Amino acid sequence: MPLTPRRVLKQFRYAMYFDGVDDYVRTVSTISLSTPITVMAWFSHIDKYNVLALVANAGAGYYALGFRFFVNTYGTQDRRLRIEAATGTSGSDLSTPVNAVQPGVWNHGTAVINSGNSSLWLNRQKLASGSLLDFTKTDYVYIGTIAGSFYFHGYISHVLIYSRALSDSEIWQNYNCPENPVRDGLVLWLHADPAYVKDIDNDGVLEWIDLSGYNNHGKIYGATLVQLIKSASRVVQAQRVLSVVR
Repeated sequence: MPLTPRRVLKQFRYAMYFDGVDDYVRTVSTISLSTPITVMAWFSHIDKYNVLALVANAGAGYYALGFRFFVNTYGTQDRRLRIEAATGTSGSDLSTPVNAVQPGVWNHGTAVINSGNSSLWLNRQKLASGSLLDFTKTDYVYIGTIAGSFYFHGYISHVLIYSRALSDSEIWQNYNCPENPVRDGLVLWLHADPAYVKDIDNDGVLEWIDLSGYNNHGKIYGATLVQLIKSASRVVQAQRVLSVVR
C-alpha cells in the first residue's frame, strides 16, 4: 500500500518552532552551491495556507537559488509541495499533486535538482520528476522565510543539503534513519536538539549547529527549540508542545 502523509508517525523529541510571523534561520556565512544538489527536511506545518522556504534569495523578482517547499501555490490553499530553481530571468519548477501534504503530521520532503533528471519526493514517494535549471550560486541559506515576505508556521526537525544528487535508495535511507543520514556530499545538517542549539560566538543570538563539519551554522531569529515529547518511546502529533527548551 502506498505510504500516505497521514500515516507518517515518526517521533521527534525536539523541533524548531516557527510562528509564521517573522521567525527564520539564516546561515552565518554564504554557501557555495551548484547543480546537482539535494535538499531535504522533516517538517510539520500548522496552517494550510503556508510555505516552507528552505533556500531562498530574491533578485530582480526571481529567486536566484530557490528551493521552496510550498504548502500552497500562489495564494491557493491546495497543499502542494513545490520546488523552484531560478537563475537570471528564467525559472523552472516541479510540484506534487493537490493535497499531497497534510497539516499536523510529520512530512519528509526531498528535492533533487540534477538538470534534466530532477525529482520531488514526499514521504519516500517520488511524486514529480522532470527538468530544472542548472545553476551556480554562492549565498546565504534561509530556513522559514522567502526574502522576508512569507514565513513558515509549524515545526522543522531536520534540514539537510547535499552537493550531489542522492539516489533513490539514499533518500529512502535518510527517511528511515533520520538520525543517521548519508554523509557523502553532506554540506549542511541541522538537527533539532538542545545539544545543537547554542550561542557559540557569544553574541547573544543562538546558533543551530551544523553537524556536517562545514560550520554552516544557522543564526536563529525568533524560532524556538521546543520539546514535543517527554520520552523518546512515545509517539505524538507534532503540534503537542509540552515545554520550551531554553
